[in-house]
Amino acid sequence: MSGSEKPKVEKSRQALRQSSPLILTTFVNRVGTIGLSLLPILIVQRGLSPATGSFILGGVKSVVIFGTLLSGVFVDRFGARISLLLGFLLIATGFAGLPFQSIPALILVFAAVVQFGDALTRVSNRMLLTATVERRFHKEAFGWLKMVNNLGQIFSFGLGMVATSLGTMPLMLFDGATGLIAFFVGKKIIPPLLPKKNARLEPVGSDLEKLGIRRKVNLHWKKSREFFPKLVPAIACATVITVWNFYYELLLSGMAARLEITHPGQGLRFFSGTMVMNTVLCTIFAVAATKWVKRPSRVFTFGIMLTVIGVVVGVRYTTSLPGVILSMGLATFGEILLGALAQLTLIRLLPEGGAEGFFYSGMVVLSQLGRIAGASLAFPWIASAPRENWFPLHAFWLPVMGLFLVVFRYHREFDRAVAD
Repeated sequence: MSGSEKPKVEKSRQALRQSSPLILTTFVNRVGTIGLSLLPILIVQRGLSPATGSFILGGVKSVVIFGTLLSGVFVDRFGARISLLLGFLLIATGFAGLPFQSIPALILVFAAVVQFGDALTRVSNRMLLTATVERRFHKEAFGWLKMVNNLGQIFSFGLGMVATSLGTMPLMLFDGATGLIAFFVGKKIIPPLLPKKNARLEPVGSDLEKLGIRRKVNLHWKKSREFFPKLVPAIACATVITVWNFYYELLLSGMAARLEITHPGQGLRFFSGTMVMNTVLCTIFAVAATKWVKRPSRVFTFGIMLTVIGVVVGVRYTTSLPGVILSMGLATFGEILLGALAQLTLIRLLPEGGAEGFFYSGMVVLSQLGRIAGASLAFPWIASAPRENWFPLHAFWLPVMGLFLVVFRYHREFDRAVAD
């Protein structure tokens, strides 16, 4: 190992050591993530009408938006640690009842509880990570978090493939059990008061109140004319993530349908194979990417371009398996680059003032609008596109051109945010 590599390896080890309680707890929870994906199957098994099924699925998906915003309020009010543990309990509670329901209203309620718990854990664990780990190790710690999320997903869906003959009930109960175990593990190993030195955020809410420390929050930020201009760079970063989400969802949703059209009966197998490749590569390079990338402005530009090129290649060469693999490979490395710094940059850009959780959850909701737009345009733009001599519409390029303008305008703010 060269001398220049030793400090990077040591930083990675320190990041893992400091974040290990949260990393372990997150992994325990993530090994059970297939449950909500089985909800459509449960609806069919209960013999519900298509209209009722659509209502349930739409209601559960709407919880993602409202639940994410409410998660930020929980983090600001109760602290990231307690919010995370509450999220695990909600997941366990929801899955404990969901597989036994046959009444549509109760299916919706229990599934919504699971969805809200999932949203709460996603917001809380990132905010908690910046509080548990010293600032200089944030990038590597986010890499470890992304890696265990992917590992848990691989395990969960692998278990789903092996245990399909058992039906939905055992798999949903398994997901509930992992949520309950994660609650007890997290309660045991995640400390109430977390290191303050160089951390982006200090513990807030009840975590401090337990220790008799009064929470100090500047109550005048709402009246300050300087606050909202400070929030603009964070909105710009969230906009970048939104644009990437748009093209990524455009590729995933569009290619899934396009592969089935061009390869009847084989589309699902091809698409599943590329998704396995995507998840494995993201897992392998999650931590390593944090050592390569230093400047978000460059990462955002290259990551988006790789994804956009992946979309174009995928549409033009869908009939060729190498073309499909190349398309997903380009998008995967775009995801690896964005995943290395995007969320950390966004959190670092949030102005302090006691409402970081709420504003972060708002930015997450904003970024999800890109997925909604991408899924909405996947069929007219990608699935139904001509197979030969296809070239994207002018509207296809508008988001990426806007992204370049945003990155050019705020590149200094982006780069300073992660400069340690």
